[in-house]
Amino acid sequence: MSEEKNTLSDSIDDQRTVTRLPIDRDLFDFPTIRVEPTLDEYLASYGKEETLERQSFYGELFEVVLQLKPQFKNFDISMYEFMGALDGDTECVEVVCHQLLSALKMRRDMEAAGNAHVQSNNLAISDSLLNYLILIIFEAMIGRGAPCLPASLFVLIREQLGGVNNKHQKSFITNNRKKQALWIGLSLFREGEILSLHKVAKTMGVEASTVQRWYPGGKLMDEVKKWDKLLRTQPRKSSPPSLKFNGESDPKPG
Repeated sequence: MSEEKNTLSDSIDDQRTVTRLPIDRDLFDFPTIRVEPTLDEYLASYGKEETLERQSFYGELFEVVLQLKPQFKNFDISMYEFMGALDGDTECVEVVCHQLLSALKMRRDMEAAGNAHVQSNNLAISDSLLNYLILIIFEAMIGRGAPCLPASLFVLIREQLGGVNNKHQKSFITNNRKKQALWIGLSLFREGEILSLHKVAKTMGVEASTVQRWYPGGKLMDEVKKWDKLLRTQPRKSSPPSLKFNGESDPKPG
């Protein structure tokens, strides 16, 4: 009988080699919790007295680490640092997120080189795994009362949600650059200089073709004259006017 117990114990130890890492066993004391409400359930209950509580989804951390062990090894993610991240250690979060960013960059490089299906073939980290790990870490930090969001976690979330090339961000930057070009053109015009795309572009540090794309067919001069007329009819201000683009109403002289 005792021999059977030993055999069973050895078998369990073999399956749970991860527990031999020098980690505080209290990390594994999270309670087992129910599955989160669906989006429909959450929205339907929002604002009511019996609102469904938003609960942490990852359950027992041991099971999470155990099932992800092969992926951790494949993509060079430190299991030890990951467990530290789940304990709310911001330094561990930085390390793990940096490793995940490196794995993401490697995948993008592979895809840019023409390697198709790298995610489905498990040759590079997948979005589903990356998103899963981000959510786990984020939940853990909130649950542990982390004082701030580590920079690497912010960059990781940003990259997964569209990155710096998000179309809305690009549109915002372009509109502001157009306003800058117009304000520079207006300044040159009011100083009596000959207005040219090249002068505006040189001042901004961009190519003349870029300004030409923003204001094709001489539209820059039209805008400059319109705003010059507007400013002459209004009290002098120390800041640039609120320029409008993309279908917004044109300024009307007072």
